[in-house]
Amino acid sequence: MTFQPRSNTVSSSPRQLSAGSLIVFSSTEISLQLQKLQFTMPSAFQISILLYGCEAWVLYRHHIRALEAFYIRCLQGILGLRWWHKVKSHIEIRRRTISCSMECTVMQRQLRWVGHVIRMSSNRLPRRVLYGQLTHGERLCGAPKKRFSDHLKATLKKCHISFHQLEVLAMDRITWRDACQVGLSA
Repeated sequence: MTFQPRSNTVSSSPRQLSAGSLIVFSSTEISLQLQKLQFTMPSAFQISILLYGCEAWVLYRHHIRALEAFYIRCLQGILGLRWWHKVKSHIEIRRRTISCSMECTVMQRQLRWVGHVIRMSSNRLPRRVLYGQLTHGERLCGAPKKRFSDHLKATLKKCHISFHQLEVLAMDRITWRDACQVGLSA
């Protein structure tokens, strides 16, 4: 018996290829797996690029709104949603993609980084910068810009973590991760 290529059964016509792919991908198991993959891969790349270095950012409310707007537009593009689809809210889009808000993602990364810095030895530069204070100089009058320590205190307050227990919790990696997960899910 000789092998004969089946080139006559596969057509290069786009209609026939798309009809064949409909038959293959009409299985619910395959379509669910493809749907999960469709959201995780582009979303992971977009988030990594968008939030590069966010561990040291001091965010104001207008920054968070701009990040959230961009991220929702990216998710809408992944889902294939246009303005005429009339999706009611961002919460519906996040539910469809199984993702959380940008504020939550940034807070999670910042808390993870702070825990890592606290576990460093005291002579390392990131830890000295985290605990450092300016010896001279003064802040501007009026409404001064937020410092990272102010931002960290606000983040810890949102996550229901006491600032005074920060070092004790962060020294144990598992306890710190659990405290952050509980605080962010609340």
